Amino acid sequence: MRDTLLIALYALLGAGAAGLLGAGTLWLLRRRSLTSSLTVVAAVAVTAMLAGTLAVAQAMFLSPHDL
Repeated sequence: MRDTLLIALYALLGAGAAGLLGAGTLWLLRRRSLTSSLTVVAAVAVTAMLAGTLAVAQAMFLSPHDL
């Protein structure tokens, strides 16, 4: 159970970081077109999934040699 919670925490932190960057980008583009905002939202969704997955994968490796 502990490992599952750690995996969820790492995924949450990675996705949260991507989400915060995306929110900042959306704030900077708030006066732009709807198309640019939707593009950023789609990119943030993909980036959040990637960041969460990479954070969990990195935590699973025991040493840099395993990469």
